[in-house]
Amino acid sequence: MASNLLAGALLLQLLALSTLADTCPEVDDELNFLLGEASIDRVMSHIYGLTGYRTRYALTEECNLSAQLIYAYFSSLNGFNASYHYFRIDGGLKGVNVAALKRGDFNPDEYVLLFAHYDSISYEPYDMAPGADDNACGVAVMMETAYLLSRGSWDRSLLFIAFSGEELGFIGSEAWIKDHAGILGGVVAGICLDGVGRGEGIWITFADHRSKSLAELMVNVSAMLGFKEFYWAEDRLAVCGSDSAAFMGRSLRIVRLWDRDTTYIHTPMDTPDTLNPSRLVEAVKVVAATIYLLSTRPLRELLPETPQTGYVEDGKAASLMLISALASSASLAWLILIMKRKVKMAHH
Repeated sequence: MASNLLAGALLLQLLALSTLADTCPEVDDELNFLLGEASIDRVMSHIYGLTGYRTRYALTEECNLSAQLIYAYFSSLNGFNASYHYFRIDGGLKGVNVAALKRGDFNPDEYVLLFAHYDSISYEPYDMAPGADDNACGVAVMMETAYLLSRGSWDRSLLFIAFSGEELGFIGSEAWIKDHAGILGGVVAGICLDGVGRGEGIWITFADHRSKSLAELMVNVSAMLGFKEFYWAEDRLAVCGSDSAAFMGRSLRIVRLWDRDTTYIHTPMDTPDTLNPSRLVEAVKVVAATIYLLSTRPLRELLPETPQTGYVEDGKAASLMLISALASSASLAWLILIMKRKVKMAHH
């Protein structure tokens, strides 16, 4: 009985994935060309450049020096206008965020937002906090994505931000939001990169039903590209664990990409040699392809609204909901059966 239920659950989940694949957007020639330009060498070069500072703890000079590295790179890219945003840290110290804006041709007041924090921390924050996975890799993926998307012109504006002060409680992102409140209403989607270089996969996490459609889009894109280790998950704690927390409660679609690997996080051992380079290139391609679609396609085709009862934009979506529900029910029934057997054995 249990094996039949499990087999049924697996079959239904495979059917769900098949339905998901049917809804994936197609790769056009322009996108295919852009993704073919993605370079692991550039990504790793950015990571080694950032981790070359002994620390990027927000209360150190090295942190602000690393901001100059990011600023210089953004400034070198076609169409991107780089800028510093300064904010105060407790004690009167000055923190700095680095933003890069590429104006859209037709809808310049609509923004696709990509962000990652560049500061680091460890139990030796002033002496050794390389922060490779947390979060040089997130910044490097953003920088490579910017490079790819600098090679074209897009309908909507692209806004990429490297935040400082994340490890001190998101103070950099909070300060940026306070000083740029007028922009938030034009943000059509926001993607946070924080810890994407290790682990068994990358989870695209969200905390509200409106953001679910963005997470689903990114998983669809990963499937379209043939990447099998990207998953979406409703995980409020994950979203609250990075600068994505600062954007919550503002009626924005926001997701955080995270590898859920905490092996070396916040230690001096979080070094580039512990990363998975192929995973980083996959992350670049998924993020770049998603932003390409968001900046060129009608939003209602990509991001159907997701009320708490689930969206029913078309028959495929409704079928997917039903299949997923049935798969979950079958899995639940199997788990209940196992638990009953364990209880019965305990009584004996």
